Amino acid sequence: MNIVSWQPPPSNVLKLNANASFDQTTRIAGLGVVIRDEQRSVVLSASAKMSSISNSLYAEVLAILFGIKLMLERGLLFVIVESDSLVTINLVNW
Repeated sequence: MNIVSWQPPPSNVLKLNANASFDQTTRIAGLGVVIRDEQRSVVLSASAKMSSISNSLYAEVLAILFGIKLMLERGLLFVIVESDSLVTINLVNW
């Protein structure tokens, strides 16, 4: 078993960690993002609730887009994106 731990980004780069929860019955998703710098300090964190979401993959993509939107609104441009959903990361990197 490999233990994976969070690693800070390089200098002058931020790291966006995004995650989502999804209730299939209500089709409601909770989105959460944390943006940290190379000192591990939280630069920004936020959450949101979305309705009429079709599936958990869509919720994960929305969480990443939510984080990127917040960063762009604040002029934060250099970012590494992380998520616990490998499928989502592969879609974003495609």
